Amino acid sequence: MKTQNREPPAFQEYAACMLVRREYRAMTLAERGLLYSLRLECWVNRTAPADPAVLAKVLGYSAVEIRAVLPAVMAFFTVAGDELFSPELDDYRAYRARIRRDQVKSAEDTNKKRKNRGEALE
Repeated sequence: MKTQNREPPAFQEYAACMLVRREYRAMTLAERGLLYSLRLECWVNRTAPADPAVLAKVLGYSAVEIRAVLPAVMAFFTVAGDELFSPELDDYRAYRARIRRDQVKSAEDTNKKRKNRGEALE
């Protein structure tokens, strides 16, 4: 059986983990919307543009809107060069990759043992 070689399509998030954060609770509705738009962008593309004008184009909003709310969401992101990163999502992606590597290794070990014993592999 061939396994899929692709990244997880989604990230798991517990609502309570976000709702308990003061930075989140203090945000306006617009700031919360930008936060989640950026998180989704970072999940799919790993990064988002740090330049507010470019970010506005990518997200489909005006640069004025983005500039007005971007400072409030920066507690959730880091900037490296021209890109925004979500350390939390990057850590989660690495965690899922470790789990996947361990699963593949375990399956390979099991199959190797079966083969050595002469059992049929499914």
